[in-house]
Amino acid sequence: MVRTTPPRPLDITALFPELREHSITATRLHPRPGDPTVADSSVGGPLLWPADEEWPVCDDAGAHEPWNLTTPAALHRGREILATAEAREPLPGGDFLTAKERTELDAADALDLDDLIEDPIPLVPVAQLYRRDIPDYVGPDATDLLQMLWCPVDHSDRHHSPRVFLYWRNSSAVGPLLEAPPEPPVISDMYLPLPCVVHPEQVREYQYADLLPDDLRERLHDWDDWDDDEDESRPHSAFFILSRPGSRCGCRTRMAYTMGLSGEGCSGV
Repeated sequence: MVRTTPPRPLDITALFPELREHSITATRLHPRPGDPTVADSSVGGPLLWPADEEWPVCDDAGAHEPWNLTTPAALHRGREILATAEAREPLPGGDFLTAKERTELDAADALDLDDLIEDPIPLVPVAQLYRRDIPDYVGPDATDLLQMLWCPVDHSDRHHSPRVFLYWRNSSAVGPLLEAPPEPPVISDMYLPLPCVVHPEQVREYQYADLLPDDLRERLHDWDDWDDDEDESRPHSAFFILSRPGSRCGCRTRMAYTMGLSGEGCSGV
């Protein structure tokens, strides 16, 4: 299936030509639930990981935050219960969950897992991207594969976000594969992605407004003044300001900016 971004309501550079100097190509992944393999670009899918390379862990225990903690098994089961409930006809009395389902979810919520964040936590795969699928791929020489993993709990020194790790590889140099990576004993319930196939699309992205020259930013602000604009049918610049610094997905390199990824770079085989 081909997925593309709908046409923009106007060409913003026709109104502000200087914006062309503050834009870059970006790749939208359009991830959708699927069954990717290690040979595919994916989000939350299996990684092409060498059997002789140790699976990475996060040993930054002092920064791990005890928020929304659960286990992978409990989260998978909770997702199954909710998916089943959403797919069936309403229960008698209008209840969404059966008594058994509610009891099972309550038991998972009551798990005491705080002590587990004091130990090193195995990383969780987040994305795997092959050069062939990403027009904006800009990795180290002789690599054709980017792998993104994160520590699946909040970190106090990362603006209460996961700690991200990037690995660059030459896929043809990877020998025997790791069959089953270790599973973290504890995760935040927000940081276990579903396996998704991707539908990459190249688009143009404009720089965050606060990084634009003052005069240009002010003119854009005046043009996009929602409160004072009486013509609510007119398209606004909110359609094109996409990226901002200081967020979880920062912009340290061209690849990081265009893919919305940033992290601690690691070299792979």
